[in-house]
Amino acid sequence: MTTTDCTKLALAAVAILAVVGLPTAGIARSASRLKSWAGKYPSNGKFFSLPEVRQPLAQVLKPRDLKLLTQEYGVETPIKVIGNYISAKVCMPHNCGDENAACAINMQTDEAYVLMHDSNKDRWYPANKRSQLPQAVQNYMSDFAAQ
Repeated sequence: MTTTDCTKLALAAVAILAVVGLPTAGIARSASRLKSWAGKYPSNGKFFSLPEVRQPLAQVLKPRDLKLLTQEYGVETPIKVIGNYISAKVCMPHNCGDENAACAINMQTDEAYVLMHDSNKDRWYPANKRSQLPQAVQNYMSDFAAQ
């Protein structure tokens, strides 16, 4: 192998490492920013407007459910970090027992999970991935009164 070939190979390796490293750095910054929301309320500073929150939610929810979760359900609990997940819970004013929702976002993968509760009926999104959530996150999301 010539010196020129070695140089080209080294440059290619640096380019590959730079590209591979970018998403990891972005996720780390995103996780750090999301963790800063712990203990705050979603409406303070527009938590649901953050791209790292809104985009994953929009991928798993229909527009009507996204609007309920992010706009119409006006009563909130403080945002909580549980392991690698950040979770927010909201409900309909004067009807928290019958109409509430919770979301959790995996801060490492940006995957969103949502529980919509309406009159004793639970709908999980995505429906086939609920079992991927740690039990502590599922328990927290399922109990609106839990802090």
